[in-house]
Amino acid sequence: MNENLDRVIQFLQARPELAGYTVREQGKELHLSKGSDSFVRLIPTERLGIWHMERFHNQKRWEHVDCTCTLEGCLDHLSTNSQYLFWEG
Repeated sequence: MNENLDRVIQFLQARPELAGYTVREQGKELHLSKGSDSFVRLIPTERLGIWHMERFHNQKRWEHVDCTCTLEGCLDHLSTNSQYLFWEG
């Protein structure tokens, strides 16, 4: 299993506010889902270990979220900003 994918799975399992969310790889990106549809994607940047986050805005288009940091930092930002957790797949 991809190390980054494993890290995200562990993070999701450790955070009650993210219960029911899943993650899958799509190319180099990691997509978080609830139900069958992605609502957030984590994209690696050119800098080793640094990612940025985009959310699927109003089920219409991907929108950049002002968060570019480590994978855990992006996930922490997601879990502490409930406006990104609205998705009901």
